[in-house]
Amino acid sequence: MDLKNIDLDLNEIANNCFCFNLRSTTRTITRLYDKELAPSGLKITQFSILVAIYLFKKATIGEIAKQQSLERTTLTRNLTIMERNGIVTITEDKDARKKIVKLTKKGEAVVQKAIPLWKTVQRKMREQLDDFDCANKLQQAVKKLKI
Repeated sequence: MDLKNIDLDLNEIANNCFCFNLRSTTRTITRLYDKELAPSGLKITQFSILVAIYLFKKATIGEIAKQQSLERTTLTRNLTIMERNGIVTITEDKDARKKIVKLTKKGEAVVQKAIPLWKTVQRKMREQLDDFDCANKLQQAVKKLKI
């Protein structure tokens, strides 16, 4: 392979790679959500985990990791910080191999504070992306790709 072909290949990758482009887009969108959620003290990654915990009511780390498409170690790292901040509790299940995660009263209050902030940024995103029908198409594509 000569250098000219490598340049063409790398330009193709940089400009058209689904993964590169989605990761860049995700980082941009994450920054927008994080900025809007800042008054709650949460980042969007934490907020989405807390929403999952709330909806499960009593969830294992494995269930939350699967629902959030996260590695267990990544989730555990995030949960440890939230436990230290008094937002969640992590206790052993009857089956000692499993850990149960629940929101604390403080965690419920933090989620309640974050909801209107999330609604604001979500509305802004919808207004900007629905003109192109991007949000719906992206959500449909992600559902097709679930492994």
